[in-house]
Amino acid sequence: MRNRLITKIVLSYLALVAVAAPVLWLFLFGTIKGNFVDRLADNLNTQATLIAKELPPLTDEARLDGLAGNYKGLTGARVTIISADGRVLGDSNDDSSRMENHLDRPEVVEAGRSGWGSAVRYSHTLKIDMLYVAVSVKEMGPGGFVRLSMPLNYVEEAMTSITKRVLAGALVIFLASVALGVVLSRRIARRVDGMVEFTRQVASGDFSSRLRVDDQDELGVLASNLNGMAVQLSDKIDAITREKATLEAVLGGMVEGVLVTDRDQRVIVANRRLRETFGLNKEDTLNRPFLEVIRNSKLSDLVRLAHDKRELVTGEVEVQYPEPLSFMAGCVPLMMGESFAGVVLVLHDVTRLKALETARRDFVANVTHELKTPISAIQGFAETLLAGALDEKENARRFLGIIEANSKRLSRLIEDLLTISKIELGEVRLQMRPVSLGNVGAEVAALLGPRIAEKGIRLDVSIPEDMPRVMADRDRLYQVILNVLDNAVKYTPVGGTVTVSACVEAGQPDMVELLVADSGPGIPPDVLPRLGERFLRVDPARSRELGGTGLGLAIVKHLMKAHGGTFEMDNAPRKGAVVKLGFRAARDKS
Repeated sequence: MRNRLITKIVLSYLALVAVAAPVLWLFLFGTIKGNFVDRLADNLNTQATLIAKELPPLTDEARLDGLAGNYKGLTGARVTIISADGRVLGDSNDDSSRMENHLDRPEVVEAGRSGWGSAVRYSHTLKIDMLYVAVSVKEMGPGGFVRLSMPLNYVEEAMTSITKRVLAGALVIFLASVALGVVLSRRIARRVDGMVEFTRQVASGDFSSRLRVDDQDELGVLASNLNGMAVQLSDKIDAITREKATLEAVLGGMVEGVLVTDRDQRVIVANRRLRETFGLNKEDTLNRPFLEVIRNSKLSDLVRLAHDKRELVTGEVEVQYPEPLSFMAGCVPLMMGESFAGVVLVLHDVTRLKALETARRDFVANVTHELKTPISAIQGFAETLLAGALDEKENARRFLGIIEANSKRLSRLIEDLLTISKIELGEVRLQMRPVSLGNVGAEVAALLGPRIAEKGIRLDVSIPEDMPRVMADRDRLYQVILNVLDNAVKYTPVGGTVTVSACVEAGQPDMVELLVADSGPGIPPDVLPRLGERFLRVDPARSRELGGTGLGLAIVKHLMKAHGGTFEMDNAPRKGAVVKLGFRAARDKS
């Protein structure tokens, strides 16, 4: 860079000198030569005028060659005496009688008009340029002309001498110009090199360096401006970086999916939530058309509508891949001042809200149905008794038994609902302490013993005596095991088998797993994902027949969550269902 700049500056100086010197010399050469010729013409004019005053009358018979020769000796110039009609009467160099008429000579013509004239002509005889000066002679007789001529070779010699001196001076100026150009170019090149290096550092992101400002010339002002520009650029980049980091943090922390397109509907921003929603990675998302990134016709229509109308567009969108989700989508035009720059798409996940709304509707429907059945029974039999059946002792006792059974069922239902509500609200205070699963399991088995014996079910409880105790609230643990075991007994057919076992989870020595398996009909596949919902029954008719409320597994699920444990239910490998309850082991294993 530096060498190229020096070369350009020096060559510019040389080109300037190379062009200016010849032009200047041509101008000076013509001027100086013209001055020489003019002065010589004036001198010859003066001498010719003096000669004209001393001439005798110019008659046709006059032969003045000798006189012209005498005047040549005095002036050093060739002297020619011409009559008024142009005949040569005397010449210092040639025989005048043999010379042609000179009336048409330019200097003679001019002298006839204005009194004197001059001309420069090439002499073919002498092979040099000659200066001719003629003056009019009117005082002597009929008049005539005196012409003096002198070769210009000595002028050429003088000009040659001057040319040599000018060339010598030009060479000195040329060399001085080269030296000055090199010095100035080196100085300028150093400063420009510094600016080039400075701009390279700024372009690479280094804003710490500064240019020295030694002079207040144009380069100094430029260096000062570059320093100021670097400071402002550094501040603006820092501000932009902070804003970008803030924006990325905000977008990354948003639970809504955000996508921004440019005016050509190419994706320029897509936050983490949106990429996770559609199974995208960052590299394959940016700078690609929207339809190539998200293949959803409803979303594409919303984005295109916002792009065309330049206004807010909203709509509900269903996404099936990579998982079924529901979104409320909003598309708003992105404006940069008065200019349209693209579209901002925001996706609000309403999947859980819709699921909660569905669950709420189902809960209202289920609880209404569950309450209606016992209330209708109680109301119907009470009206029957009041209508006269009270006097029929056998029917009255039977009706009252039905009323009592339904009131107890209603009480259990309300009690279970209150239990779940208290657990969800955190109002159930657990008294956590080490509890033996074997002891609690034995107590529950003893409570359900009569029902188990009545159905002829074989109950196998195999909890090792050295099994670690678990951290639990004993009363709530009792309730959990009772609900699970009671559910297994309900759905196990006559003569079936119920197995209760416990083990330490593989790879997790701090977790103890309790398993309750039955040989019942198992669980339909479509019901498995919904196990633990309120009022969910695998066999509604049989469940009501057995007195179930449909809330037992929901209570188990919530109590296990409150214990920090796990609840899982699945079909057994051969037949029936198995419930897996995971508890945290107590440190004291005695």
